[in-house]
Amino acid sequence: MEQEYFARGRFGEIMRTEDGKVLKLFFPEYPREKAEAEFRNAKYAYELGCTPIKVYEMVERDGRFGFTMDYCPGVSGNDMAFKKPAYILRGGKDLAAQHALVHSKKCHELRDIRAYVCGVLDTCPHMDFLTEDEKERAKKYIMSLPEEDTVLHLDLHTGNMMVDADGTVRIIDWTEASRGNRAVEIALMRFFFTRFELR
Repeated sequence: MEQEYFARGRFGEIMRTEDGKVLKLFFPEYPREKAEAEFRNAKYAYELGCTPIKVYEMVERDGRFGFTMDYCPGVSGNDMAFKKPAYILRGGKDLAAQHALVHSKKCHELRDIRAYVCGVLDTCPHMDFLTEDEKERAKKYIMSLPEEDTVLHLDLHTGNMMVDADGTVRIIDWTEASRGNRAVEIALMRFFFTRFELR
């Protein structure tokens, strides 16, 4: 399968293939299990109607893992604002519409956000400011919250919103997709737009 370099992200490269698809190939140090998890998440997203980008198969190239999917035309919502400054007036509505679309879907197969957050408390060095007792109390509270199957993207911002020439919007990058209460997504969106530099 011939490949043409197209774009580079934080964890890998995007290449156009001779059959018109796209290959997302992760860097060598990127764990296989994380590549497979994103592949599964992206398939769920397509099958549920969260995105029109179809995912095809896992691949391995020289010890690097990735997967093929449909080509997504356009530029990110961030870049669209530079190309067409008037898009700033519409971008928020596009993002809100995508939030509503994603949150209208249910999927029990995605990871439970409650269990994931409890795992972060156990393994993330940034959580070391908490004592073991505080971590256990936090985990007990988190797991007491209702279990929900609402689809959460968890990285849903204008940088992961592709906009093409006719205004069609597609959401990309399902690495962190989970299931749970949509308030988690809304809280993250507030963080992205107040404390984080989007690129």
